[in-house]
Amino acid sequence: LQRGALRTFRSFGRGDAGRLSRKPGLGGLSEVQDFVATVFRQRALLPPGADQTDMAIDILRVNERSELTALECLCVVDILCRAAVFSQQAPGGGSDAPETPP
Repeated sequence: LQRGALRTFRSFGRGDAGRLSRKPGLGGLSEVQDFVATVFRQRALLPPGADQTDMAIDILRVNERSELTALECLCVVDILCRAAVFSQQAPGGGSDAPETPP
């Protein structure tokens, strides 16, 4: 996952500069949000919403910095992927959840 995400990061607009912006662009999404959505779509996964991505960024405690480094962007993808897997494994969260007896 991370190698593919890194390739995607490098292909992004300013990814070659080693940073992506958190400021909303023309489509309303920031470069970071667009990057995360692209990584998820490349793996045929439903991309997280902008709010979820922003919460993952908050976990990294980058405060009000306007850009994230490549490592920080990869950490955001990791946080969101783990959250998606965890939510599918939680009781009632996915098709593999144990059934409740009648």
